[in-house]
Amino acid sequence: MNELTEFSFVFFSIVTALAVIVHVIRTSPWTSRHGGLAVRSWPLWIAEQIQGRAGITHESFLARLARLSALTTKYGVAAWTLYYPQYLSLNFWVLVWVLLLVIEILRKSAQFYIPARWENVSLKLDSEHFWLIHLIILGTAEVQLGGGHPWGLVSLIAFYIMFAGESRPSILAALEDVASCGWAVSAIFFLSNTRFDSLTEFAFVMAAVVAVRGLIRVVLGRAWIRRRFWWIAQFCLMTALIIKSLVILDVLAFINS
Repeated sequence: MNELTEFSFVFFSIVTALAVIVHVIRTSPWTSRHGGLAVRSWPLWIAEQIQGRAGITHESFLARLARLSALTTKYGVAAWTLYYPQYLSLNFWVLVWVLLLVIEILRKSAQFYIPARWENVSLKLDSEHFWLIHLIILGTAEVQLGGGHPWGLVSLIAFYIMFAGESRPSILAALEDVASCGWAVSAIFFLSNTRFDSLTEFAFVMAAVVAVRGLIRVVLGRAWIRRRFWWIAQFCLMTALIIKSLVILDVLAFINS
């Protein structure tokens, strides 16, 4: 087994294991709001996962293809950045966010091709689109302005990790969340001028990030975050812009030293 094959297998195992853990926590009898063990036992939960295909709903082929394309791109970007950190740059990350935005828009457009439920289809952009637009705006400004470490962009990516995503009780949604956390963590480490020494360190960081992300969503409420995502995204963007302004004005000189 060569180095690339071993890396791919270990990275796939890390992402898959975290996604399964996230899905189990979201849907297990102990954490579900539909009742405790007296109402919904583990054998029944396993049967529901098999019968319900782990929460994966029926959708058109084009919509499913767009969904898998977005997931594959996020997963591939996270894996590539870990294996080739020497080729990373701020321009690369801006182009990645542009690519993800295009894919997410195509994914949204694919819902109009024989959707499973027409009442769930609307012209409104999803929260993922706004997050990526904000990342592109601040990333482009960072490329043009420069001036110190990009702490504003780092903070915006951290906000993205904590508040982005739909958190649906589906194994596919769990994979999307973990893959999104993967590329975001890799971007934060690059922008902070640090590197992962091994995939084991990456696995521990990802586990901590996913745990903190889940805790925040439990405390605030996933439904509240979903309803208020526009205001949350605007607040996070303004905060990131303020941090960038402080860096440019050298107010945060003690951080840059």
